[in-house]
Amino acid sequence: IQNHTLTELGPDWKPLWSLKLPILYPSDPQPTQDGNYLIAGYTNPGKIIIIRRDGQVVWSYRAVNGGPLNHPSLAEQLPNGNIIANDDRNHRVIVIDPKTSRILWQYGVTGVAGRAHGYLRVPDGLDIIAEHKLPSGAMTATTTASLGGQVHRVGAVTWHPARYRGKVVV
Repeated sequence: IQNHTLTELGPDWKPLWSLKLPILYPSDPQPTQDGNYLIAGYTNPGKIIIIRRDGQVVWSYRAVNGGPLNHPSLAEQLPNGNIIANDDRNHRVIVIDPKTSRILWQYGVTGVAGRAHGYLRVPDGLDIIAEHKLPSGAMTATTTASLGGQVHRVGAVTWHPARYRGKVVV
């Protein structure tokens, strides 16, 4: 974090390569399907980038809808290519279409912390679990997108799951 560097380590924990990042506070780099790296910039306003090993930024989130990010701490690529991210201090988890930079899905009320249904409080982490690998009876977070009424499934509810048993989380 302090030197803004992404370093890949080998099995012996020795650096294989390093790259200086154009992000002030890089958080939780994740590999993408095509071998690049997805990195959240934990600042306000925050940003999310995809960067190649040669240092070229190939995608950067710019707020088209949903407002600016406030300390995003983790971004991961979903199997369909969309980006799911924690927007910690906006108290939400969002799914972004990288082709349009539009937010397709959100859980939490932007800028409002809470513990009631539909609210989050600094959502610092998420798991992506393939539906076919979910335990029997596990609840999934689902939403109907405004684009053609498609249903997107976004992982399993893992925080206090008993609270959500038998309920649909939207």
